[in-house]
Amino acid sequence: MTYWSTKDFREKLRIILPDDHASISDDRIRESSLELSLGEEVFISSQKSLKRLSKDNDIVKIRPGDFGLLMTDEWINIPMDCMAFISIKSKHKLSGLINISGFHVDPGFSGKLKFSVYNAGTTEVILRYKDPTFIIFIADVNEGVESKEGKHWRQKHIEPEEMMPLLGTGIPFHDLARRLGNVETMVKIYGGILVAIFILLLTRILR
Repeated sequence: MTYWSTKDFREKLRIILPDDHASISDDRIRESSLELSLGEEVFISSQKSLKRLSKDNDIVKIRPGDFGLLMTDEWINIPMDCMAFISIKSKHKLSGLINISGFHVDPGFSGKLKFSVYNAGTTEVILRYKDPTFIIFIADVNEGVESKEGKHWRQKHIEPEEMMPLLGTGIPFHDLARRLGNVETMVKIYGGILVAIFILLLTRILR
C-alpha cells in the first residue's frame, strides 16, 4: 500500500473532488494529505436539533461532554483502487475533540464524509463553516477491489436515525472524575462514622 504524495494530490484533485477541485487552494494540500472543510449540516447532542450553517450563521460550539455529527463541505470520490484514511486537524484535537467514527473510507466511496465526534476537553470547541477542519490521506490498493456499493455511499445529509442515539448531554471526563471524587469522599466520611458506631456498639455489648 503506497500513500499519495503531495504531487499525487495535485495531479488527481479533479478525480477525488470533481465538484470542488477548482476552489481548493494550494495550501490545503499538506504533507501527503488534503484538508477538507466543515459543511453546512451539523448536529450537537445538547442542542437536540439539526443546525444548518451559512455565511451569516457560520459558528458551531461543541461544549465539553457533547457528542456531534459533522459533514464535509466537499463531495469526495475515492477511486476503486484506493482507500482513504480520515482525521481531525490537530488544533481541534488538542482542544479535546475526538473522532469516534470510522477512520477509513472504502474504495469506491462517493459522497460527503461524515464524522462522529466527542468533546473530551474542558472548554468549548468552536468550528466555523467552510474552515479547514478535517484531513484525508489516500493510499493505493494493489489490484483494486470489486465494486460493491454500500448504504452510506452517496450520502448528502445527516439522517434522523443517526441523531437519535446522541440526544442528550454527555458527562465530560473531568466532570465525571470530579463526581467520582465526591462519591469517594462521602464514602470515606460516612464509612468512618459507621465504623465508629459499630465499634461503640460492640464495646457496649462486650461489657
